[in-house]
Amino acid sequence: MAVIYNTNYTHNPNAYLTLGVERAARNLFGKDQVVVADNMSLGQVAASGEHDTLICIDGQRINTQLLRRVRPAFRTMILWTFEDPFMRDFNVDNASLFDFVFTNDPSCASYYLGKGHYLPLAASQSIHERKIKTSAELDYDIFFAGTMWPNRVATLRHVIAAFPDARLKLICPGNEYLPPLPDDIAALAIQRPVSHEAFIDFANASAITLTMFRDYASHGDISQATAPGPRYYELALAGTAQVVEAPEIMDARYFEDVSGVALARDMKGVVDAIARLLSDPQAREDAAHRAQKSVLEHHLYENRLRRIAEISGADFGRRQQSLSRPPRRRRLRILMCTHSTIHEQAWGGVEVYQQTLCALLGREIEFFYWLRRGVHCRLTSASGQELERYDVPEVGWMDAMCDGAEEMAFSNAISQYNIDIVHFQHLGHHALSLPIIAKACGTGVVFSAHDFWLVSSRYNLLNHELRYNEGEVMSVVAQDVVLKAAENIEYGCEETRRAFVSKMLHSVDAILFGTRHSHDLTHTVYPILDQKQSLTLGIPSP
Repeated sequence: MAVIYNTNYTHNPNAYLTLGVERAARNLFGKDQVVVADNMSLGQVAASGEHDTLICIDGQRINTQLLRRVRPAFRTMILWTFEDPFMRDFNVDNASLFDFVFTNDPSCASYYLGKGHYLPLAASQSIHERKIKTSAELDYDIFFAGTMWPNRVATLRHVIAAFPDARLKLICPGNEYLPPLPDDIAALAIQRPVSHEAFIDFANASAITLTMFRDYASHGDISQATAPGPRYYELALAGTAQVVEAPEIMDARYFEDVSGVALARDMKGVVDAIARLLSDPQAREDAAHRAQKSVLEHHLYENRLRRIAEISGADFGRRQQSLSRPPRRRRLRILMCTHSTIHEQAWGGVEVYQQTLCALLGREIEFFYWLRRGVHCRLTSASGQELERYDVPEVGWMDAMCDGAEEMAFSNAISQYNIDIVHFQHLGHHALSLPIIAKACGTGVVFSAHDFWLVSSRYNLLNHELRYNEGEVMSVVAQDVVLKAAENIEYGCEETRRAFVSKMLHSVDAILFGTRHSHDLTHTVYPILDQKQSLTLGIPSP
């Protein structure tokens, strides 16, 4: 069974790429042979032992620590880059994690030391195919959409000047690093992004779609690709006649496998190609049909996945049984996230419970503590020895649902020390998001609910007079009234916090309510979670 994992997240403007690859994989390998994973689910998916092959797509925000943890669960790991050559050095540095690397840019294949293969992106029949319109059905003559890199601005201004009577559809968003649009473009263009579906529909409704490639270095010194990106194939399938302006660095052979496309090397060539097609509607329609036929036969994601399967020889079938748990060669490692320990100057009651667990289970389990105070996060041993210290900005911890600095430090500590299970004793002084981060790192997650902190930021249950009143803690609504009286916290604020807590608890494998019995953890929770995660964590480890 194959796992598809978009390293650049699945919910962003390019989410359709993940969807296109997923649909093609299900068509090719079987609907029940493919699963899509994200940072939250990859560890659990890997731990099931049902999957032979992991296909990581994009590579732009790759979580190398997570991938190292899940590596033992897969026989074959494949990377398909989407941002070469602009992120070539970054991708090359991460290539050691993979058995095969497929790059979207042919100039980069040799950099992957024998693992690299050129594999362009493609189109999805379910997402991009449209019925080709006749001239009478078209709404626009010329369509272009894209971020306004400087090279695109110059060409587009020439096109506007050359065809003053043409029906134009221009979508020209910029960004903070680019200058404002010239007046002639700004007067005609939509200056914000549109959905991918709208982009394809606009192309389908246009006689000609202009394709221009980026000439801008946002990573390193490389500013141009050497082969077309996915838009080239998507537009061909959308049923429009495509005029492509491409620099000489892009070899013509990478365009010739799609028929009907007009390739131009300069602005004059672009204008001439547009003029020819606009003056001959039948030729324009024939060009659109030829291009669409080429993509349907050779440039769907099904074609690309067949190529991956052919080169890698990977097994895309489901394992009938999960792998047996290998014997452990080291003690289980558990990280306790808490507000304090007996080694700190100020503490109350949970610290005794923590220390009791460490004393009773020390022969079987290696314990660590995660602490935060002020501008530091600290990883300590069970004896209180500081192992790591991370500088973080101070935050109002009672209100902190997410905190990037602590989340990154926490993730690094889990990976560096190969933590198997994170046991949250308390999230006081910590970001509430840490259980989500722990699950994303592939660990088992236990949460001991010792007090009212998950329900209300006023966790001591005392009212505005610092007295305990049973009637005021019988419901969360009553507690919100107390918060309003005591701290002037507006109604609804705590509801937002509780909604986040509810989401966070979905990443928890086991919740223990006020338990003080180490036996419960020794013989039930810890071993079960360890077994569940044994493949993900690469157990046994040295």
